[in-house]
Amino acid sequence: MGVDGIDLLSYRYDGDPVALTAAVTSAVKIPIIAAGSINSLQRIDEMMGAGVWGFTIGGAVLEKEFNPKGSVKDQVNIVLEHLKS
Repeated sequence: MGVDGIDLLSYRYDGDPVALTAAVTSAVKIPIIAAGSINSLQRIDEMMGAGVWGFTIGGAVLEKEFNPKGSVKDQVNIVLEHLKS
């Protein structure tokens, strides 16, 4: 295809973002990275369940979406611990 992967803005889609992501991951054989509004552990789980290779969470970490009183390090650790479970 000429590309090594696709950055898919799943939650910016006007329809069902999980169905869209699952359709894309099953249609192509290159890594899919979900980006845009991945701002909860539930959304991380949804994207991982839809078969993404990875995801981005920059804004959610900086806006303290995972722990309103935690540092940036705390935000990242919550996500990493969740991925281990």
